[in-house]
Amino acid sequence: MSVPHYGDFGKSLNDLLSKDYPVGHAKLEVNTTTSNGIKFTVTGAKDNNNGAIVSEIKTKYSDKSRGLTVTEHWNAKNVIGAQVELQDAIAAGVKLDITGSIHPSNGAKNGKVAVEFKQPNIFTRSSVDLFAKAGPTIHTDAIIGSEGFLLGGDVAYSVNDAALQRYNVAIGYTTPEYQVGLHAINKFSHFSAAYHHKVNKTVEAGAKAIWNKAASDSVSIEVGTKYVLDNQTFVKAKIDNVGRLGLGYSQVLRPGVKLGLGGLFDTTRLHENVHRVVSSKQSAVSVRSMATGKGPAKFATFDWTDALNLNDSLTDEEKIVRDSARQYCQSKLMPRVTEANRHEIFHKEIMSEMGELGMLGATIDGYGCAGVSSVAYGLIAREVERVDSGYRSAMSVQSSLVMYPIYAYGSEAQREKYLPDLAQGKLIGCFGLTEPNHGSDPGSMETNAKKTADGFILNGAKTWITNSPIADVFVVWAKLDGVIRGFILEKGMKGLSAPKIDGKFSLRASITGQIVMDDVHVPAENLLPNVQGLKGPFGCLNNARYGISWGALGAAEACVAQARQYAIERIQFGGPLARYQLIQKKLADAVTEITLGLHASLQVGRLKDADTPKLAPEMVSLVKRNNCGKSLAIAREMRDILGGNGIQDEYHIIRHVMNLEAVNTYEGTHDVHALILGRGITGLQAFQ
Repeated sequence: MSVPHYGDFGKSLNDLLSKDYPVGHAKLEVNTTTSNGIKFTVTGAKDNNNGAIVSEIKTKYSDKSRGLTVTEHWNAKNVIGAQVELQDAIAAGVKLDITGSIHPSNGAKNGKVAVEFKQPNIFTRSSVDLFAKAGPTIHTDAIIGSEGFLLGGDVAYSVNDAALQRYNVAIGYTTPEYQVGLHAINKFSHFSAAYHHKVNKTVEAGAKAIWNKAASDSVSIEVGTKYVLDNQTFVKAKIDNVGRLGLGYSQVLRPGVKLGLGGLFDTTRLHENVHRVVSSKQSAVSVRSMATGKGPAKFATFDWTDALNLNDSLTDEEKIVRDSARQYCQSKLMPRVTEANRHEIFHKEIMSEMGELGMLGATIDGYGCAGVSSVAYGLIAREVERVDSGYRSAMSVQSSLVMYPIYAYGSEAQREKYLPDLAQGKLIGCFGLTEPNHGSDPGSMETNAKKTADGFILNGAKTWITNSPIADVFVVWAKLDGVIRGFILEKGMKGLSAPKIDGKFSLRASITGQIVMDDVHVPAENLLPNVQGLKGPFGCLNNARYGISWGALGAAEACVAQARQYAIERIQFGGPLARYQLIQKKLADAVTEITLGLHASLQVGRLKDADTPKLAPEMVSLVKRNNCGKSLAIAREMRDILGGNGIQDEYHIIRHVMNLEAVNTYEGTHDVHALILGRGITGLQAFQ
């Protein structure tokens, strides 16, 4: 047996466990080949979980006598690409692969040159990614084999950083009947073990285990099997260690037409008789048995921590993001927060820790960012603020108020210069809009910019600026010829200072300051070119307000959990506080408001990510105003349950109360958001 490409090592098992379970996906593909050998492919697919639609037109021409293959493609995102492959034309076993693409709308481009060498006992490939966001990047992988034993690895090297970005290692043993493999992934942060066995012509089986070293309890195990009924038909099944069962069926009805059926089942909830079923010709649907005369309807056990089953509305990726964020926040942030709050300390290394986990600028695609959904970002904010609003504030400013405007309004050069280091937490950013004399009225700002021969001179002051005393990058809004524009300032510019604001009773675990600009010279290339007016800062604020709507509820959840546990353990008048009606009402009201708020933010997140515009700014104001106001009220009620103990920081609730006072005020006060909603309802402006 010849050795496989490193990327295909373990492919048989991955296909067994991942393919042919078409839940939530609909796909149509049309292929035709002309008489002169040109193959045309038209593909359309929809992910019913998030509404994403992907389509592509591809042409492929092959000249086997010359070892030449040319592929061109164009997709619905208006990306045009081409690939040229030369097999054995340079030397036996050598393949040259040149690929490139361009997005005409924004000028984004990709280009890669690769050389591949294959012999019976070795397969190696090296490529240069010419337009990587972090600069030219060299990728190399190789596998060597002998008598069935395999050893391989791959690395990615950044030329600009002169550092390895990634390295993976794999060892294994393979025969025609089975494969065994061990992988160390992503700089040895994850480990996996896999086994695949072709029992006979009709049966194959396999198992895979993955361990995340950063999370001691993050172990996933999955087993699966496939049974071939005939040449055209097979069935598949898989199950993992948390009880998710997958069933798949595939049949070729006639040449070019294949029917696929799949189902995913939560076996821990089979008594509820709620499952997801789908065919490749229809969307996922919920199937629930109706109560009949044969017996009473069955009910699930109520989970007060997820009262309306928010978890069922999340994708698998969103659940993984949430769980990883929770593990980090509880193990790394929670032990720090009491002392940080007491002594008004922000541990700067928290930003690089968040960066390593992909928590900064998480919704941005590329530039070293994770590119997750808006809901996943909301779940991150919820977990961070479950510990402390100050920590979430630092993360929100970096992500929504610094990285977002550079990504949305900046030039490509600005994105490439700042975003990768901001994403890793190597640089810390702040956002300057609020001024000493202008808070809720940013249109009257006094900070001004004057054009010079080689840039701009900025004068003015901003206040209540999260991160400013430790910031490396300042996104500042100022009036240029009477029009509000955005500028990127850098630490060390002459005339720029950022004094700390001391004596806060709220958000003490984050650092807050001012931005003072005294004839600060800003180069011309540091102007954000793609936005003018209040649209710029308000676009940033809407992103931040959305995350806050999740985060505030995380703080409220922490208060409810603490008060509930206290009420169960605290004995008064001969019984636990939790048995008394007043206490139960407070807890019931709190859980109700948190649950409704979470589902409202979930809906806003889905609308935010929709392919067609479905999100109105008033929706963001609604959830920011509601969730922050309700969370503050909940925190106060939960503190009351603890009586005198409620003002001690070891119980944490009083810290959340103080923090939420600020959260209810910043990014638009409770009353200002009421006026935004009022304008949306009546069509009449209540403020200038």
